[in-house]
Amino acid sequence: MKPLVLSFTSDFTYCSIKSMRKSSRIKCNVGSMKKLTLIAVCIILASCSTPQFREEQSICKATWMKKIPPRLEQESYMMVQSRQVPSGSITCTTSGYGNYAYTDCNQMMKTEYYNVPAVRTVDRNGSRRDREIASCTRQRCNKKYGNAKCE
Repeated sequence: MKPLVLSFTSDFTYCSIKSMRKSSRIKCNVGSMKKLTLIAVCIILASCSTPQFREEQSICKATWMKKIPPRLEQESYMMVQSRQVPSGSITCTTSGYGNYAYTDCNQMMKTEYYNVPAVRTVDRNGSRRDREIASCTRQRCNKKYGNAKCE
């Protein structure tokens, strides 16, 4: 697997993903940057665990899902969205051929962030159950393999 390098500007306007073969530059907003970061973290965490660790974790997860079942509730929150709005400046380019001149003008845009009320479903028992699953997995790995990573 080729290493990937993720970089972005300080204002999160541009981010780039580089591999050994290709380099691409894509425009990102803060929401997509969060998603990209979450995906990267998930890939890194998934690649670090061994099959033995995942097996012990699945046993603990099945046990603790029964002991601490999900308690799903809906909650209101303010979701941040973005849109492109005119910045007030215009860039024009004029080119000519013979007696003719062509002017092409483009209105410059800026990103505007705004809040929208939204509803999401959350598991109120999720964090407590996840701590118990992690603790159970560490204990099972220590008992069976002599270390917390099941290596």
